[in-house]
Amino acid sequence: MNAHPAIPGPCVWLLSSPSAWDTWKRLAERIEAEKLFAMPLSDHPFSPWISLTEGRAQGSRLADRLANGQRGVLTLDDPLLPDPRGASEAVFQWLSEQALEKNVILHILRPEHWHLDSIDTFLYLARRLETEHIAILADATALMRAPLWRRVLETLKNEIGFSVESPQSHAPDGPDPIDQVQTDGSIKQFASCGAHHAARALLEREDLLRETWKIARFRALLSLSAGDDAAVELATTRMSSLAPNSRVRALSLRIRMLSMHRLGNVEGMVAAVEAARHCHADPSIPRGWVCLDEALAHSLISAPQSHIRWLDLLLSLPDADVSLSCRATAFIWRAAAAYSRGEGTFAADALSAALPILDQLGEVTRATHVRLRLGLLLSALDRSADGARMLRTAAASAIALGDMNSAAVAATEAACAAATNGEPALMAQVAAFCGWKAEHVGAEIRAAKLHYQITAYAALASGRLDDVLDNASYLEKDAYDQPRLCFEAAILRLLVASRQRFPTKPYVHAVTSRSKMLGGEEQPLALIRLAHIQDYLKIH
Repeated sequence: MNAHPAIPGPCVWLLSSPSAWDTWKRLAERIEAEKLFAMPLSDHPFSPWISLTEGRAQGSRLADRLANGQRGVLTLDDPLLPDPRGASEAVFQWLSEQALEKNVILHILRPEHWHLDSIDTFLYLARRLETEHIAILADATALMRAPLWRRVLETLKNEIGFSVESPQSHAPDGPDPIDQVQTDGSIKQFASCGAHHAARALLEREDLLRETWKIARFRALLSLSAGDDAAVELATTRMSSLAPNSRVRALSLRIRMLSMHRLGNVEGMVAAVEAARHCHADPSIPRGWVCLDEALAHSLISAPQSHIRWLDLLLSLPDADVSLSCRATAFIWRAAAAYSRGEGTFAADALSAALPILDQLGEVTRATHVRLRLGLLLSALDRSADGARMLRTAAASAIALGDMNSAAVAATEAACAAATNGEPALMAQVAAFCGWKAEHVGAEIRAAKLHYQITAYAALASGRLDDVLDNASYLEKDAYDQPRLCFEAAILRLLVASRQRFPTKPYVHAVTSRSKMLGGEEQPLALIRLAHIQDYLKIH
């Protein structure tokens, strides 16, 4: 815990008057805060954040990570680019470490020269910061004069109710950021770091005749991330034609198979895996990727047992034969297979094994999705306290990513898990943390109703049962095509009836009936959750 006094107010301040800057200067002196300055020093996309590290504790570690991409050099066999949010999370963790000993006031300087990626890290921090010992200061006028920053500030305003004092006039929009990318070398460097402007530049290039297999690879990976399957086919075909060896050709087929899997292209997968098997004779290809190729192919073209056997073989291999990214993917796929077979405990264990690997790799986005799924599983497996805490973490991560819908879902499920486990304090904490976020996730019925669900559980924690019932009614209103919301309303009515010592049998019947209207993955989780609630009611 931090022993020094907290910085008052929100985490991010946009100042536009000399008096406001003077106030912060006096405050910094009074609380002995350390000032850090983020400013671009070079053309590298993360240069402003590298500038923070000079001469400071663990600074070289962060600087090296940012300079070399999120997890160093992209390995030859990886079919996915590193997560660009890994760099932002690394900056957040480093700032949090600095704030353990002293308050930190971070100044944003020369914003007109920032790359989009550094601005994206600012946006990530603005959503991610929960500490009372870090504040970010910026000149509102300078930010609003920069086209890229104006869009980011508008995003903040829409998502978290951020108010910005705008200057009377704006400078005209500057050149598109993709114009900053000129050479093949810089494209490869920025694409390996996950740079947004480099991704756009690379996908829009037409001079394919000068393309090397490495450039074609980046084009294929970026196209896969963008969900452009036609572009994936074009890029992997080009990559195979330029490939110097069978290992590169195997990688091109691996990328192609991921695209085909998304499309459900069984015939294409059969042809691709047959071609991949010819490449697998190359002893330089790590055994883990060979197993993953087979597991990927068998997920569509054969019985689930074959898919599972290949994954189990992969997970039994020594570390020397399996890269971290390959092993993490295998755990996630194995969890999905176990869940589909009703093996919830096995699925939860597999996801738990994947999480530390994803965190080590800086795969923030995939780790967030895994935490959300794992939290739901733990809550359904009679481990509501663990599930609530996992979902609380998932909500915070989803907010930082700008995925407000997932954040609201995680928050409501965390509140429910805490309530059914008899932890009103934790549940109220979750509601206080994330409840207001649901108002900013969109106008869809599903999103808007999440706010009522969180409010209902906050009312349940404080014993305001009439408010719980009112919000349950709001959930059901106009939700005839949203069976999940009707199910949640029935759960709330059941919990209220138990608090009021009413007979719960008719309420259990209502929950059971509404659970049968759920589809896909929701129904088995709902039935497990109902069984746990019934056990809880018997005890209490």
